[in-house]
Amino acid sequence: MFQFKRILELVVFTWLFIWFVYKLVARKPLMPLSSVKPSFRVWYEPRLKVIDIILKLLVGPVIAICAWTYVLPFTLDIPDMITGNYQYVEGTVLSKQYDSRYANRLIKVEDEDTGETVTISCDYNKANKGDYIKIKYLKHTKEGVVVEHKKKK
Repeated sequence: MFQFKRILELVVFTWLFIWFVYKLVARKPLMPLSSVKPSFRVWYEPRLKVIDIILKLLVGPVIAICAWTYVLPFTLDIPDMITGNYQYVEGTVLSKQYDSRYANRLIKVEDEDTGETVTISCDYNKANKGDYIKIKYLKHTKEGVVVEHKKKK
């Protein structure tokens, strides 16, 4: 399930990136006159070039940051998804916190083999501090699913 969600997000971000690069290379405005209401067009038309430059300066870095922090790590995980070469961590849950307003949680696990602490984003809300958990996850994006969960006694 988490693979489908990530692939859909990758497609959306890639499409936005391609759209933005096309607008830059073709020297077309991000917000053309045809997309503006007639009442706003009177004010917008004489200022089109300035507003377009400002929009490109604001939108460009946002798209670049999304590509760097989201698309690049996911792209590095594609070979592992194809081959099924997932990373596994199993150990004690140290804490869990909301990643966002959605169901994803950041689960901190102390790996029982190496002793290191790994933080994985999972769509799982049943794990509590002290529980034993096993998670398979993608190496670069640190997104995974719970494979095994045992409640603390």
